This record gives sequence, structure tokens and C-alpha cells, in this order.
Amino acid sequence: MQDVRKKLPHLDPLIAFEAAARLSSFALAARELNVTAPAVSQQIRSLETGLGVSLFQRGHRSVQLTDRGKLFQNSVSIALTHLANAADEVRIDDDFQQLEIVTDTSIAGMWLVPHLHRFEARHPDCTIRLTTTDVQADLLSSDFQIAIVHGQGNWAGYESILLFEEEVFPVCAPGYLDRYAAGIKLEELPVADLLDLEYEQWHWMNWAIWLTETGLPLPDTRRKMKMNNYPLVIDA
Repeated sequence: MQDVRKKLPHLDPLIAFEAAARLSSFALAARELNVTAPAVSQQIRSLETGLGVSLFQRGHRSVQLTDRGKLFQNSVSIALTHLANAADEVRIDDDFQQLEIVTDTSIAGMWLVPHLHRFEARHPDCTIRLTTTDVQADLLSSDFQIAIVHGQGNWAGYESILLFEEEVFPVCAPGYLDRYAAGIKLEELPVADLLDLEYEQWHWMNWAIWLTETGLPLPDTRRKMKMNNYPLVIDA
């Protein structure tokens, strides 16, 4: 960062250059910046000296960017815009509200995001910052206001509210069901082609748990496809 700082011009000459380049006039730039035209000219001259290039071709009543100046104008304009936006983001505003939510990609994509428009309609002055992660430890250690997490709600140091109960039942693609004229019987599930979720950090229902609770034998592992992402399981 120290090397970068040595290469950076001062901010005031950059602001003067951006205004003069955009308006093609030192006088108009001075009026916009509420300074004198000689002050703008001096700022730009110091910038050119520091860079070792001419940024403007100076005429009697007008100025034109050189090729180097045109190239520099684009970069300076983008950089100043980014700085202004960054300042707006961190500037304290009593009327500004931001709700920071963290959840996993499954809940975000399949439940939360489709419902966010209702919240936005009721709270138009609130900005939502949504972060997703599939590492449960990150969910409970992130800087957030609300975490939507799958589990029993017994997380030490956090207040939890039950959003909804989970209902789990077998589903399949219509094309797969067409292979069975009489449908798939419950006792046939262990030997069916199963798609399973395999992710150690989550206590989500999988085929082994569901079949055990139903009183059926465990599935043939050779007829299972395992994935570590719940939306992929659903899409498959």
C-alpha cells in the first residue's frame, strides 16, 4: 500500500482535471468547483508535472484532451465515482436503514429471495444486505442482524424464533415415475435410484434417516447419487 500511495496524485488536482475534461473548459470547471480559473489551471499543471505528460492541448479560449488525457479521464472518472459511492455507503444517515441477513444458499434461493419483495414493499426506506454461506460455523460467527439457519434453535448466545416446521416426503421427476406403471411402492424406495444430500455440517434429513424412521431398510449405496448442495438435489 505504501508503494501505491507514492504513485497516487493528490485528490484536488484529480477533481480539477475531471471537471475540466468533462466540461472542456478551465473556466467552467472553476465555476463548478467554486474556485478561480487560474487555480484550476495550476492544479492541472501540477498534475501534468507529476505524471510527466501533457493532459490538455491549450487553445486561446478552449482546451482539448490529448490522447493520454482521454485515457486518464476515463480512469479518473471511474475512480472518483467509486470513492463518492463508497463515502455514501459509510456516511451516517439517520433516515437510512440497512437490514443485514445471512443464510445458506438453499434457504436464500428457494424461500427467502422469492418473499423479499413483500418486505421491500412494506419497508421502502430499508436496504437489504443478503449474505449466503453453506458453512454453518460462518453463519453463527458473521457480522449480521438476522441469521436464518436450519436446526433446532438451541444456539448459545442467540435468540431464536421458529419460522416454520419442516415437512419431508419423497418426490421424483415425472419421467422417472413413468417407468413404473403401477407407481412406486414405499417398500421399493431402498432399491430405487436415489438422489441424496451429503453434507456433514448440516443436520438435514437424508434418505438414511428418513428410511430408518419409516421402518424401511437402508438404501443400496450403489443406487445413490450424492450431492453436497440442496438446490442441486432438487434440480436433479
